[in-house]
Amino acid sequence: MADTALFRVQNVKYNTRGVPVRGAPDEQVRTGVRQAEATCGSCGHAWTAQAGVTGLRNTLGGVHLECPKCEARGTVNADAFE
Repeated sequence: MADTALFRVQNVKYNTRGVPVRGAPDEQVRTGVRQAEATCGSCGHAWTAQAGVTGLRNTLGGVHLECPKCEARGTVNADAFE
């Protein structure tokens, strides 16, 4: 399944890193999603998706999720995060 509206994504936590700024403290920039609360629209299963652990992979501009219960999968763009 590759329906991009298949998952609801909320409470996103990001990985960040400091970028040096001359004469000021480092600016923190987002480098990817570390964790998010996800709900599968196919089976209704809700879980905490974690990068590299429980069905979350970072993609350019969003995340790719795989439901651990029904194995539905799809990509969610960052602008659809709640």
